[in-house]
Amino acid sequence: MRNPRFAALASTAAVLHAAGLALAATAMQPGTILAGAEERTRWLAARPPGWSVGWSVWILCALSLVALLAALNERLALRGSLGTVAVGVAAAGAAVDILCDALWIGVVPELAAQGPDRLFLAAERALSVSGTVTANGLYSIAVGVFAALLPRDAAWRLSRLMGAVTALAGLGLCAAGLSGHAYALALFSGLTISAFIAWAIALALAVESAP
Repeated sequence: MRNPRFAALASTAAVLHAAGLALAATAMQPGTILAGAEERTRWLAARPPGWSVGWSVWILCALSLVALLAALNERLALRGSLGTVAVGVAAAGAAVDILCDALWIGVVPELAAQGPDRLFLAAERALSVSGTVTANGLYSIAVGVFAALLPRDAAWRLSRLMGAVTALAGLGLCAAGLSGHAYALALFSGLTISAFIAWAIALALAVESAP
């Protein structure tokens, strides 16, 4: 049954996450731990527009994810209250995520102006763990619940698969966030976001084709 509203939400979520991933790999990359501490503090202290734009896009990504899950829960009237609980879990993740993103925009460049001192490095680490472990962990739980609750017929097979892959990749990102390993973070961030994009597209296609 056609559902233009759901298709629009899924497409918006996919496009925003693709844009966020592209910005993270390009305009935001000099401010990440893939760059050396001296280099990234010097770059961040200048308040580059790409940094603020990139984190602003990630804020929109958080909102779009919650909106998509809420619409999916409404569209399918999933069993019991688990779907509603999962939406609440995702919303809690988004609250943490948006706070962290705002601090990345508004506070981290101020700290970077002092150079890579202990305060800057501690704030950077705290925000990274909060985003990749707390927020992303809650997202992964929510997506995993929805993947388990989706209908079992063939129209939803790809959605169930990509939901499970997204959740598992997200848990890998949690582990990478705890480790603080730069390349593990980059790898699992890319895997998680790419899997989510594929999941959003699969959901849109399933809703269009499901009876």
